[in-house]
Amino acid sequence: MTDVPATSNGTVLQAVYRNGPLSRAQLAEVTGLSKASISNLTRGLLTEGWLTEASAPRSGRGQGRPHVLLDVNPDHGWFAGVRIDEDSMRLALTDLKGNGERSLVVPIEHEPQELAELIGQQLGALASREKIPRARLLGLGIAVSGIVDHRTGICHHSANLGWRDVPIGELA
Repeated sequence: MTDVPATSNGTVLQAVYRNGPLSRAQLAEVTGLSKASISNLTRGLLTEGWLTEASAPRSGRGQGRPHVLLDVNPDHGWFAGVRIDEDSMRLALTDLKGNGERSLVVPIEHEPQELAELIGQQLGALASREKIPRARLLGLGIAVSGIVDHRTGICHHSANLGWRDVPIGELA
């Protein structure tokens, strides 16, 4: 799978995600990019499957060619989330638009270091159950109660879990 660079492609995807569906002209206006740049960028994003096209409904007499709207392709990828509680963890998958949550609750009695393997196994099982190719999993977020440094990925203290200085970022 091609990663979307955090440059113009990312700008286009963000604009469509936040404001979409949009025509190419609207996209140029929203992003401040030239129409030629929008045409080139969207061609690549369409080819790679990040965006889809749909005709806009006609208004009035409907003369001329209808605008082609661009939207995020929700099936292009999935995000995973894991919430770790005292005695269980909840794993969830959502498509690129945050729709269609599929989830699984798993009891846990493991030390933090053992959770990484369990998370991988259970996400694989959930993706398989939902017929989502593992290659389509684009990102993972892990939530725990406590004091977590998001820059280092270290949970400095979680009273509920009995954790101190656990590198939860490495669990991903």
